[in-house]
Amino acid sequence: MTTGSGKAQWIKSSYSGPDEDCVEICIDHLTSIRDSKNRGAEIHFTHGVWLLFVEQAKETLVN
Repeated sequence: MTTGSGKAQWIKSSYSGPDEDCVEICIDHLTSIRDSKNRGAEIHFTHGVWLLFVEQAKETLVN
C-alpha cells in the first residue's frame, strides 16, 4: 500500500497493544513484513507466495 507521496505505508496488527511486539505488513509491489520492534529487517514476498502462506496458516489453525 502506498500513500500519495509514494512512500510505503506499514500497518500494525489490530491484535497488538501499543507496547507489544507485533508484525507489521506493507502491501505494495511486493508484500513485506517486519517486526515492529526491529523495523530495519524486512522480508519480502510476491503476492502469490504471501497468499499461499496465509491460506496454509489458516488451514493449520483449523486442523
